[in-house]
Amino acid sequence: MLFIYFISLMTVLSCNKKVEDIPFVEFKYPYENAIYSVGDTIDIHVSIQSNSAIKTIEFTLVDNNLIPVLANHIYPVDGSNKMEAHFAFMLDDYYMEGGSYQILCKVTNEVDMKHKYRSVIVSAVSKVLEDVVAVTRSGSDIRIWSLGPNLNKTPELKYEVRSDYSSSCYLPFHHRLVLVGSVSGDMIMWEYFSGDTMQRIPHSANPPFPFFSGLSVVGDYHALSYYQGAVDLYDYHGNTISSVPTISGFYPHKVLEVSPNFIIVQKQKNGSNQLISLHLENTAMQYASFNLIGDIVFANKYEENDFMIFYNYQAQGHIEKYIFEDNATTTPISYSGSAFRSITSINANNYLLSAGNQLLWYQYAISSISPIISGKALDHLRYESLSGRVYAAENQSVEMISVPSGQMINSVQISEEILNIHLIYNK
Repeated sequence: MLFIYFISLMTVLSCNKKVEDIPFVEFKYPYENAIYSVGDTIDIHVSIQSNSAIKTIEFTLVDNNLIPVLANHIYPVDGSNKMEAHFAFMLDDYYMEGGSYQILCKVTNEVDMKHKYRSVIVSAVSKVLEDVVAVTRSGSDIRIWSLGPNLNKTPELKYEVRSDYSSSCYLPFHHRLVLVGSVSGDMIMWEYFSGDTMQRIPHSANPPFPFFSGLSVVGDYHALSYYQGAVDLYDYHGNTISSVPTISGFYPHKVLEVSPNFIIVQKQKNGSNQLISLHLENTAMQYASFNLIGDIVFANKYEENDFMIFYNYQAQGHIEKYIFEDNATTTPISYSGSAFRSITSINANNYLLSAGNQLLWYQYAISSISPIISGKALDHLRYESLSGRVYAAENQSVEMISVPSGQMINSVQISEEILNIHLIYNK
């Protein structure tokens, strides 16, 4: 956000200067490569001279590719041709990454313009885990509970809605928590901390089939699946970004992000056939497809366009790696254990697998699967990268577990069916 708090203008009349001259612009302040933090206000002082009347002054912040990262602000000038301008520029985007940026000052006179840049260094706001959220079912109601980042508070009921349940997701970008029903529930998006409803899409009766078939995060968007045969991507305002139809006679069973792409698991409505379609995240355009027998539990990017796939088939878990160049899968490790309950990634080479009554650590690079915990049936695994801990649900409690020791650090009882867990960060 940019606030103008003072401009002193002094008109200088001259008959000798040429009208065609480009305005002269000089940054007096800030100094080159001055250091700021997100949330700071940058005081700007520019000196401007022009042979013709100055019309406008524009300010914005751009990255090193000259792409704007903050809003552009335009200020009209009343025909002066020399001025000392003072502005206050607020770095109020808390999602900014740290690094080098350029303050762009654009001055336009009656016949020409001038771009002037000043480098600044911006330190990003540190990422912090602010809350752990549990989505539960109580009778005909879906409830959202705040548990605290260390599971150290009495569960606080944040939201409650009369609905059935298909899935839920959390968009860190602007703190959007999204919940979607199935046969009888709507899609609702809240701003988590304020409780404001940002988007609501009502369901339409489609018994005995669902109206919505799923929900997931794809980059900065949430992907809403319709049983009728489409996946719509929405931004955090609720604006439609794109719509992807499934093939005729199929519905979107799951959408999984393998950034910078995503996959749609398409299942046949009246049959057992299944197709996996691959789409570009920025355009949603399909660029490949392949077949896979089984129910995909988790997928994660490995490198470039290759990704890992974890799925269940005939009551057993299976691990495959999709190779884009071959449009085919390979088996990186032979696993013949119990079906997967839940999976989360530590990074591209390390995964935590909940299978049967065990928590397993899969290391792709050394083709190793080793037990961390035995005797626990854990669901909804969520790896917290800042602390190296994993959050999981066991029956009606949420647990915080140290990895790789498997030691339980803390837990909280909710006494309701736990449907999902979300980690809420400040950015």
